[in-house]
Amino acid sequence: MIKQTSKKFTTFSLDKIKGILITPVTTFILLIPYSLLLGKDLLTVGLFWFVITLLIAINAPILVSSRKNHLLKSLTGLLVFYALNGVYDL
Repeated sequence: MIKQTSKKFTTFSLDKIKGILITPVTTFILLIPYSLLLGKDLLTVGLFWFVITLLIAINAPILVSSRKNHLLKSLTGLLVFYALNGVYDL
């Protein structure tokens, strides 16, 4: 019985980690071509930060996670993205 519980916990943890990490990974993948193609002026920066990033944060965990509660994963993923963005000044 202990093995079943630990397997369930491991599956839950991996699912949660995938749901959290998909947001910053997807956002960085889209940030590079977006910045190169459209440049960095006030309109494109505002569009990326306030529209595209939020859409990715809301929808990306739904694609990889089997759990229903995605709000915590989205917020944690955004926090990781903004932390890495601040450290590396992208």
